[in-house]
Amino acid sequence: MKKLLAVIWFSVMTFNALTINVYANEVVTKEFIGKHTGIKHPVTVILPTYYNKAQKYNVVYVLHGYSGNHTDWTTKTDIETLADRFNVIIVNPDGGYDSWYIDSKIKKNSLYETYITKDIVNYIVSV
Repeated sequence: MKKLLAVIWFSVMTFNALTINVYANEVVTKEFIGKHTGIKHPVTVILPTYYNKAQKYNVVYVLHGYSGNHTDWTTKTDIETLADRFNVIIVNPDGGYDSWYIDSKIKKNSLYETYITKDIVNYIVSV
């Protein structure tokens, strides 16, 4: 009986090992300075496993919450798997500690709406 259970257990474990999805996408973080705003922050980009520079991809921009940063989605979720599943590029810009992603009328150098919509988007399209 012990041998039979061992064989069944081994068979189940082998089957499970064969059905596990393995993702080997690329996560790249680059320091970026906005041309329109001069804002300097890192941006994290997740490329699908079979990324081909010659191919066009849909791009998903994912913003972090208050007091977060560009690493929140990659360290607190498994968002990398979505790049493969949907064959998209995922961009995680850093919006600063408390910018709320707006162009502030009070803080003249806080131009995060422009930073995201122009600087980051133009940068991603150009690379």
